[in-house]
Amino acid sequence: MIHPLFALVAAPLLLPPAHSCRTPRVQAAPERAAQPTEDSPETPPKEGSRVAWGNGVELMRAELHPVLVKRYAMTGEGRSALTHLLKTRLLERMAVERHMEVGDEALDRRIEELNRQMRAAGETGDVLSNLRANNIDEAEFRRLLRFSIVQERLCREALGIAPDQPVSKGQQDLWIDEELKARGVEAPAPPWSNGIAGRCGDAIVTAEEYEAELVLSLDPEAVRETCYQMLVAKALRARMPDISDETYDKSLTLEIERRRIQAESNPAYRGASFEHLLSTQGMTIELLRTDPAVQVTALSQLWILRSHSDDALRAAYDEERALFDGTFGEALRTRVIFLRAAEVGTPKNPRLYDQAVAQLEELARDIHSESEFEAAARRHSEDSKTRTNGGELGWLSRVGTGLGELRSAAFEHLKRSGPLPEGGRIMPPIRNATGVVLLWLSEHRPAPTWETMRGHVRDTLRKRFLVEVLPRESMVTILDA
Repeated sequence: MIHPLFALVAAPLLLPPAHSCRTPRVQAAPERAAQPTEDSPETPPKEGSRVAWGNGVELMRAELHPVLVKRYAMTGEGRSALTHLLKTRLLERMAVERHMEVGDEALDRRIEELNRQMRAAGETGDVLSNLRANNIDEAEFRRLLRFSIVQERLCREALGIAPDQPVSKGQQDLWIDEELKARGVEAPAPPWSNGIAGRCGDAIVTAEEYEAELVLSLDPEAVRETCYQMLVAKALRARMPDISDETYDKSLTLEIERRRIQAESNPAYRGASFEHLLSTQGMTIELLRTDPAVQVTALSQLWILRSHSDDALRAAYDEERALFDGTFGEALRTRVIFLRAAEVGTPKNPRLYDQAVAQLEELARDIHSESEFEAAARRHSEDSKTRTNGGELGWLSRVGTGLGELRSAAFEHLKRSGPLPEGGRIMPPIRNATGVVLLWLSEHRPAPTWETMRGHVRDTLRKRFLVEVLPRESMVTILDA
């Protein structure tokens, strides 16, 4: 992160996230071009260099930027990037109107002031060394610092604050926000047919400028993930050159409907429609059809359907039955309380097995619900991995590696005692190699039908296929180069 003293002096509201100042970049901000008017046609996208590549597939800047705009323009990050640019353009206009210039000498004086503050605070190094240590682009920092000085001067002038008096961040925030409000902000949703992403009075942000700023403002990992998905989508289309537009559109529709069912059945969304959930993210059904994540899932599902018959899926299941049954088969959701014990007491572990069993039996008499078991696990369990989660062990399947005594004991108990009551039930203590376990059986997941298991097999094969198409480690982006 940039040093806090930099942010304090360099007008924080004009500083984008620290990662946007880091190098390398997907694209530097473009030179200021002639501003389009409301009636001018949209400027055609410029040819640009590639931004990501791997396994013989490459992605160009002109392909990436529109997708990032569709994904993020209407999100909080996207709106913040536009506001940042509008404030910058407004300050440019106001500085020109007032013939206000900030030369290199003024920047150097401000940087020296920062250095003095750092020394007074006992910090090591200076501004430039800290910029280099944090991979912050010096030219970009000076550009932002220049704007911050302009903003400070304009704020002083507007509020009548003397040059020798400090101007707080709160005063600057209030002043610039009031200026935006007074001049009026227009921030339409994309696409921008006139090439204008936003305006404040006569200060304009073009679509090209906004795209560049958005890329710089996003978390680099979000940009990398979008690049990866777009490369995979390209590779999948290349693998299936014979699919018709009708087949492709149908696969997209099926994937969107799957997502609709999943979302609308989620109780966390309280009955909200899929369209409403999308709108909160600045998305629509039509935009979703163009999203690379949806395209990748739809295309990979189509590949598996075309390349694996039901018999082939059954063969894949039989070949790795332990894996599929252990992951998706019959299972019990469990919580545990563990006490260490030994056959012969030692200084490190003086508790004997019989003593541990007696302690857990006494504890079990006061436990009548899962919530009581959870509280007891937090207080008494000696298993550090599960204690903080109230003994949560997760799903324990019939087949799997490790926890053999617990698996066999849990399913034997289920067979002997019958179906679990609502809320689950406690089991008698179970001995293992290192101690004694008290187990709570919360829920029973029965063995799935072949129709359900077939879906799990298909999805597992689909994910493996995606790794084959483009292993993540084989992708290189301009952020990494």
